[in-house]
Amino acid sequence: MKHRLKAVSIFMLTFAYIISYYLLCSTPPYQNIVKGEILSTRSIILTNLVTASFVVFAYFHKKSIYKTIAIVCILFSSFAVLPHSKFLIGSGEIEKFIPTEITAIMMLGVIVFLMFALRFKKFEEYLKEWPLEGVEEREIHKILKEKIKFYSVFNILISGVCLFLIATGFKTFYENASASFVVFTAFLGLAVITGCIAFISKSIFFTK
Repeated sequence: MKHRLKAVSIFMLTFAYIISYYLLCSTPPYQNIVKGEILSTRSIILTNLVTASFVVFAYFHKKSIYKTIAIVCILFSSFAVLPHSKFLIGSGEIEKFIPTEITAIMMLGVIVFLMFALRFKKFEEYLKEWPLEGVEEREIHKILKEKIKFYSVFNILISGVCLFLIATGFKTFYENASASFVVFTAFLGLAVITGCIAFISKSIFFTK
C-alpha cells in the first residue's frame, strides 16, 4: 500500500503542476516575459528552475516538498485570473489565451488534485507512524482503506457542487438571473465553504 499511495500522490501532484503551468502560460505578464515563446525550451527551463529553487529551499530547511510544490501550483494558477481582470480587459496587448469558463474548471482541477496528493501523502506517513505506536499492519490497512474511500467520495461530491457553482455563477454573470436564484447560489456556496471548514477542522483536531 505504501508504494501505491506514493505513486498516486506523485501522479496527482504532477498533474496539478502541469495544469497550473499551463494556466501560467495563459497570463499576459508571462507571455511578455518569454516574448510569446510559451512552450520554448528556454521558457520551460527558466520556469522550472523557479520551481526547483523553491524545492531546494524547502529541502534544506526541512520543509515538506509536497506542500512547497502545492504552493507553487497555487501561485502559478492564481495568475491565470489576470487576463480576465477588469483592469486588463480592453487593452490591445492582452490576448485571452484560455476562456474564462475553462480557466475556472482548470483551477478547480488543480485544487482537487492537490487535496488528493497532500492527503495521500499524509496517509503514507501514517504507515510509518502507526506501527511505532503498536498498531497492527492489518488494522492499519483497514483504517486507511476506509479513510481513502471516504475522502475520495467527499472530494468527488465537493467537486460536483463546485462545478455546479461555477456553472450557475457564469449563468448569473451572462444572463439576468432572478434574485432568488442568486441568493440560493450564494447560500449553497456558503454551505460548501462551511462544510469544508468543519471537515478540515475535524480532520486536524479529532483524528490522527
